[in-house]
Amino acid sequence: MISEKSLELNVLENIIRIVRTHYRNAFLYGFTLKQESKHGLDAAINLPNGLSISGLQFKKPISSSGGIYRFEINNNGKRDQHLKLYLLSSIINRIFNVSLIHYALPAISDTSELAVHSPNFLPRTYFIDPSRMPVETLDNNVHIVEINTHNNTAIVFSEPKRLDILDTKTFIDNIIGKKSILELSKIKELKNVQLYDYVKYFDVIDSVWQEKLKLLARTSWKLRLKGIIV
Repeated sequence: MISEKSLELNVLENIIRIVRTHYRNAFLYGFTLKQESKHGLDAAINLPNGLSISGLQFKKPISSSGGIYRFEINNNGKRDQHLKLYLLSSIINRIFNVSLIHYALPAISDTSELAVHSPNFLPRTYFIDPSRMPVETLDNNVHIVEINTHNNTAIVFSEPKRLDILDTKTFIDNIIGKKSILELSKIKELKNVQLYDYVKYFDVIDSVWQEKLKLLARTSWKLRLKGIIV
């Protein structure tokens, strides 16, 4: 097996090297465990003057066989990480019309595979926007995401459902094409607005889940928009 941190460091190095050919002052920001517990992100790719162009949560494979790699999501202690990422991504997509938040899933299961694919790990990395995942994943259970590297498809379980995934080229093109730039000033304008005020925008979520999201935001997750992206 391989540590999640090893995958994160190597993939982020590949990404920032490409991004800097277009934005030479781009930099990586790693969130503390306390920050990650609030919003679910491992790292962000930032530009100077308060611009963030990507927020990522990395997952390592829990198993692999015959080109199929399996990952766990929502596997934090409180089983609420996916809900937070889904809500955060939905807010940004709806209000700012950008896709900024993604799971990063490197199809590399051990150090020998890491060595084989070094130094270019991006062809083995897949990106999924949490807000594009089925609403059935918004619960307190661990879910399995299965990546098939032969046909570049992804399925989430328990009830199998096909997922939209981005390959590295599309993900990078979105970044350097400014399709996902979020101005921090826009967040600052909304810094005193609680996240649960925006649940009404999520017409994909039924009324039961809207109430659950509101309760979560009012109690265990009182996160203000100012603190989402640094």
